[in-house]
Amino acid sequence: MTRGNDRPIKRFSLQATSLLFIAASAVISGAAHAGATFYSSFSEWSTATSGAFDTLDFNLGSLQFLGEQYSQYGVHFNGTSALAGAAPDFFPLDGWGIASASDPNPIIPVALDGGRFAFGVEYVGDVRFQIFSGSTMMYDSGNHYDGIQASGFAGVVMNQPFDSIKISGALFTTLAADNFYVGHAVPAPGALAALALLGKGRRRRR
Repeated sequence: MTRGNDRPIKRFSLQATSLLFIAASAVISGAAHAGATFYSSFSEWSTATSGAFDTLDFNLGSLQFLGEQYSQYGVHFNGTSALAGAAPDFFPLDGWGIASASDPNPIIPVALDGGRFAFGVEYVGDVRFQIFSGSTMMYDSGNHYDGIQASGFAGVVMNQPFDSIKISGALFTTLAADNFYVGHAVPAPGALAALALLGKGRRRRR
């Protein structure tokens, strides 16, 4: 089993018109965002989070709409936008994954309990995700496309907490992913440094 840029390539079909459109399309990367670091490697993202994340592998034993199946992780789907199911030739990690239940504008909204600092996705073909705190968008990954016949990884680590994510198809009219990874509610390194300095200042005043 491999993740990140070392994963095996899996093939899937598209209509000829889609092939021509994608062949002519350039990868559009997310714009620079203050307080956010983007990763295209699962191993580098995992290291940046110190391994403090939950894995949603969508192996639920049967095809089903996603609602509260991952509520133990503080992750909530709306019950109508996404399906979990098996497709061994489509999802390279374990044969199970998530797909949007709508097209031609697939969107999977995800609500989170408490503030989170990191998100990653093993996507099939392409993906875009936007991160929110309340109604304020904090980060937009832009379109990420790993090739018509491939899957890729996209992840971000934020220095401020967020509480919802909107995942969408970047270029295709479908949206599918192998795994989601959601970082725990832990302070980012910058926040830890600030807390340490605050503690020193308090000790000096005593």
